[in-house]
Amino acid sequence: MKKTSFVLFSGIAAMALAGCQSAEESSENIETVLQDSHDTMSETTSYQMDTKAGSAQNDQGLETTTKLVREPFTYSSVQTMSNPETDETQETMMFIQDGQYYEQDPMLEEWITVPTEEAGMDDPAAIQPAEDQLEVLANHADSLSMEETDEHYQITASGTSEEATELVLAFMNQNPEELDIELNEFSYEMLIEKDSMLQESSQLSIDGELVEQGQPFSEEVAYEFSQFNALEEADVDESAMEEAISLEEAQEQMADMQAEMEQEMEQQQEMEQQD
Repeated sequence: MKKTSFVLFSGIAAMALAGCQSAEESSENIETVLQDSHDTMSETTSYQMDTKAGSAQNDQGLETTTKLVREPFTYSSVQTMSNPETDETQETMMFIQDGQYYEQDPMLEEWITVPTEEAGMDDPAAIQPAEDQLEVLANHADSLSMEETDEHYQITASGTSEEATELVLAFMNQNPEELDIELNEFSYEMLIEKDSMLQESSQLSIDGELVEQGQPFSEEVAYEFSQFNALEEADVDESAMEEAISLEEAQEQMADMQAEMEQEMEQQQEMEQQD
């Protein structure tokens, strides 16, 4: 049930920010800013993260709204996928409430629930999407540059160097031994509000190739952060909490569905042979 997201953030050309105090900062200063922001984000009681993602290989757009409330712990993610060719949208949702993980299954058209421990999501400290991003950056501070404006720390990265590739792989939760990629273009930017040290936005653009498969890939994702200390609960579906089936029941339904599809295919083949 646990999912690993392909964490890439959206690409936008570098912003021209006025009033820069320093063209570049040392990696030590960058790491300090990232750690201070991480500590501040960790101390928030709640926040919301809105994501927009797209790919040159896939016309479908994906928008996600994530809400995190630390005490009592609740978490939700609502994904909306749009298809410009058909003008159709599909929305799916997952949430955590009272120690249970709930997720919509579009194929079964059912809600499925398992205990958070079984889903691998029983530790609230491990579910910190905004803080995770800061940790990735802090571990690759040598690849980053930082400029200051009156209101923001602007942290950026770009290029196709080995260091940039390692940063991209870290965003993808991969390492060079697991995945070989070649970058054609890469740019990243995060804005941290100076007065509060809270993240405001981040965005990344990447164009490259999966070397072993010879497959090009291109991703753009943008994050915006809001609702700091303002949420009392994440999104939940009350009917799902009453109607959700267990993982075992879902597996049984999937097996029945598979058997029915195989039977239909056999019948179709027999009819074709008779003709």
